[in-house]
Amino acid sequence: MVGLSATFASCSKTPDTPVTPKIDIEEKTVSFAAAGEEKSVKFESNVDWTITVPADATWATVTPTSGKSGKATVAVKVLKNDGAERSAELTITAGTKSEKITIKQAGATEVPVGALLFPGADFEDLDVLKAALNTHGLKNAEIAEGGKKGKALKISTDAIEKNTYILTAKCPAGFSLAGKTSISFYVKGTAAKSFSIQVYKADGKYAALNVGDLTGDKTVKPTDKLNDKTGSGLNDYKGNINTNDKWVRVIFDISKISDITTTEGKDLFAIKMGNKAKYDILIDEVTIQ
Repeated sequence: MVGLSATFASCSKTPDTPVTPKIDIEEKTVSFAAAGEEKSVKFESNVDWTITVPADATWATVTPTSGKSGKATVAVKVLKNDGAERSAELTITAGTKSEKITIKQAGATEVPVGALLFPGADFEDLDVLKAALNTHGLKNAEIAEGGKKGKALKISTDAIEKNTYILTAKCPAGFSLAGKTSISFYVKGTAAKSFSIQVYKADGKYAALNVGDLTGDKTVKPTDKLNDKTGSGLNDYKGNINTNDKWVRVIFDISKISDITTTEGKDLFAIKMGNKAKYDILIDEVTIQ
């Protein structure tokens, strides 16, 4: 029996040592022209890998999206950009390891800043702002110093229980959409979730424009998804905000939203924040152009 045991012991194998995943990226920030182009991105991994594009970055594609260990080259292609500068983060995952590659695309032309969307939208005067809002008033926010040019709307809160309206502005007297194609505001700060914007129509329903991940200037279009109960756009607060202590501009494309209200006193524009997430954000200069 002793000899048999010795034979078994001599045939046993030492388990393989687990491989610690590594990813080495040649260039972590890649810039693209507004006209659209394709560039090669190179990296190396010691295990099999995948690369993903954020769902909201529909203007960018990567080929291939997966591969074996070793040196790799993927083709990143971006579409023509007719709006403001935009950016996205590609994620390379190799086992338990992940790394980011930032792609940035120049804007075609600078979208001009227009007139304030509603009185008080520069957040310099609290009384003027409150008079422009509906009866729900201002929630989880205050006017504070540190704005882009003066004061700003400050949203600084820990996780709240429900998705919440920060403000809903009424349609001002003499409001006109003639020649207008976008609404914009500036954002600075961080948040574990994002914002959803509502632009109201004459029938009281609204289009939802969901900001998603935000790290630089961005153009947002209305979602095609609808709320089954209300028939309005479906709000979505997914995404993280980190502007790296810089002001970034979010442009909301309203060119395809039909029948936006122009009736004085009716709800026109709302900003909503997500629940169960910390926000430390400044918003300034809500304009229409």
